[in-house]
Amino acid sequence: MPFLELFDETLDINATENYELSVQMSSDDISFCILDTLRNKFVMLRSYEPEDNSRFDPYRLSEIIKKDDFLTKKFRKTSIITPTSRSTLVPG
Repeated sequence: MPFLELFDETLDINATENYELSVQMSSDDISFCILDTLRNKFVMLRSYEPEDNSRFDPYRLSEIIKKDDFLTKKFRKTSIITPTSRSTLVPG
């Protein structure tokens, strides 16, 4: 069950070829947003957290991806972000 879900009225599950997907995955949560490239606006934000205040393991993350109606679709572009405290990006 999503912890947070916001979506625009123009969101169309059958038009994902016009959308870009950005996913942030960690052991604490999985969140994603969908950008409509034709309208140049975000049309969805969804976030999942572990139900029992624990952490996600790879199996549980895989189950969420398989069960989510958007994460199984084909997108124009997909970006995956994995946050870490081991490094920092510094603009050049």
